[in-house]
Amino acid sequence: MRKSLIVIAALAVLALVLFAVYNVPKEETVQRVYPNKTSEFQELIKVDVFDMFDKNLLNSSYITVKGVKMGDNTEAVITKLGRPAGYETAEGNILNLRFEDKSTNETEMIVHLENDTVTRIAVKPGLEDELLNRSRFNFTKETATSAFGKPDKIYDTKFYHIFEYHDKGLELYFKARKLDGYGFVPPN
Repeated sequence: MRKSLIVIAALAVLALVLFAVYNVPKEETVQRVYPNKTSEFQELIKVDVFDMFDKNLLNSSYITVKGVKMGDNTEAVITKLGRPAGYETAEGNILNLRFEDKSTNETEMIVHLENDTVTRIAVKPGLEDELLNRSRFNFTKETATSAFGKPDKIYDTKFYHIFEYHDKGLELYFKARKLDGYGFVPPN
């Protein structure tokens, strides 16, 4: 009799433990698996990705721009965006596809492919009207540093002063002190 009570009590405890483990809401499970991170793609023109960057909830691996994401190939890019307004090729099997706002002919984005794989998506002022809040071109060097911290790398090119944030996969392109574009690259 005593053995039966012990077995019944052990089975009851086991049942309660299993019930507690398998009845955790999905949101809580995801938060435990991905603390403070998102594992879902976020579309730049639908969410304020800079707010998510600022809170360390996102890096460029989970961003799409008009459906284009890191790792897409040329065919996928053209299927999603249509025919580019222009393109440039460079040594090393590099292709840059330039897409424009059809009404203003202003550059919206440049998709950089290496070996037929998207490795950079540069967002330009022509896309600004479709962007939300901080994803628009409101940053100065000072506000960028305040929002994202000290850049991992800062350097100058012929056209831009560039801030790189490696863990976010983010590049900010400044002309003078004003943001003139930004790029998403694979995070390090």
